[in-house]
Formats: sequence, C-alpha cells, structure tokens
Amino acid sequence: MQLIATGVCGSDTIEQTIVIEGQAPAPDFTTDVNGGCAPVTIQFTDESDGNPTAWSWSFPGGTPATSTEQNPVVTYENAGIYGVELTVSNAFGTENLSVAPVVFVDDLPQAAFTYQTSLLQVDFVVTGAQVGVSYHWEFGDGATGDGPDVGHEYSGPGSYTVKLIAANDCGESTTTQEVQLIIDATTDQDKPANQLHLYPNPNDGQFTLKGELYGEQVALLTIFNAIGQKIDQRIKQVVQNRLEERYHFEQLPAGVYYLVVEVNAKTYYLKFVTV
Repeated sequence: MQLIATGVCGSDTIEQTIVIEGQAPAPDFTTDVNGGCAPVTIQFTDESDGNPTAWSWSFPGGTPATSTEQNPVVTYENAGIYGVELTVSNAFGTENLSVAPVVFVDDLPQAAFTYQTSLLQVDFVVTGAQVGVSYHWEFGDGATGDGPDVGHEYSGPGSYTVKLIAANDCGESTTTQEVQLIIDATTDQDKPANQLHLYPNPNDGQFTLKGELYGEQVALLTIFNAIGQKIDQRIKQVVQNRLEERYHFEQLPAGVYYLVVEVNAKTYYLKFVTV
C-alpha cells in the first residue's frame, strides 16, 4: 500500500506491504440418520471450518445425485451402502472430503428356497441368505424350524405346503412351495401289483391304468414327475369294482413318473418310465 502526503512545501510518500492471511476451508459434515429402510431421506449438514462460501456435494445412489446447497436433503430409493463426497471452497482455496461408507439402506428381505428330498427326509436351503435376516419355516405338517438351512423328516408321503418367512428390521416377506413326497413302494400293501396295472411300461406317453378296487367308489388319480411336480390330476369313477383310465400325453418329456391312486384313505403308487 502506498500513502502520499502533499502540502505547500511539497509531498512525501510512504509504502507498506500488507499481508492478508487466510486458509482454505476444512470440509466436514454430519447426518441426522445414517440409513434405514428404503426409501430413506437423510439431512446432510455442513460442519466445515474456515468459512466456506461454496459447496459441491456428490451422492452416488441418491436423489439428487449432486447438490450445491450448504445443507442438502437426499433420498435413497434402493438398498445398498453408499459414500458421500463434499468439496468446499473460499477465497483462499478448495478442499475435498470423500467418505465411504456413510449411508446404509436396507430393504425387505427376499424369501426364496430350494430343497432336496430323500424318501421322507427333505433338506431346505434359503436362496441368497443374508446377514441380519431371520428365517422361519412352516413345513406344512404342523412342524416348524428356524435358520437358513434346515432339514425335516415327514411322517409319510403326500403333498405339503412349505412356507418360508424372511424377516429383518424393515419387515418380512413370505413364499410357499408345494413339496410332493412320493415313495417308490415295493410291498403288496403299498403297491398292489395284483390289483392295479399300468401298461405299457416303459411307454411314449400313451398308457392305460387298469385294475380292481373292491368296495371303492371314486379314485383320485395324480401323476407326478421325479421331483414332485404335479403333471396331471383327474377323478375317476370305479364301476363294478373295476378301474380303467387311458392316458394320451403328446409331449411328455422322457423320464421317471409316478401315478398315485388315492381311494378311501388308501394310497397306491405306480412308477412308470417314458421314453
């Protein structure tokens, strides 16, 4: 800076250097919450030192994805873990702060499962089991279980509706599957070879069920494949103690199948093969 003084006798000049000291701001911020169940809205508050005059935020996964406000509000629609970046500046410079993770967004858990059977034993496994999620099973016969993988032994063959309940802090989701247990019986009591016949066997999808069922009036006939999926079901009247039903499947894939005959609390199993 220069100062000039002037009078009748002349003038005088003095110069002096003035240094204005300052520094770039130090970025920092806080949030009112660090997450929750989707969708979650978060208030970001600037806590930077050094009197910033400009702000630039980046919110990957959030809406808005960027902001120049000092204290923006951001919404996260999808589950995930997200970072945040803040850049602040003033007349003395610019500084950047990148923090990850900052935001934790959860969602309803997914309920899905697979299973494997061995006679009456069934092993269930959750598909994509997650930490922080509880899994509860209802096996369809009054029994229950807990955990991402469980085993259960049923008391007898049949069709069972199995329910899986997946729960976390955001709520719960459920799914059900029909589990069909079929035993390839070999005794006359379970598989009355002298009473019921399925022929030809093997076959090409065209075959006949024929036999005698004394004292029986109506039969429920159900065909399952080897993994318990229902292929066909029909009701057949027993006439004069005789049962006969013809099947014509045009596009039945080659494999092992079971024809289950249910009459008056009795169940008969006939195994056949298509080629």
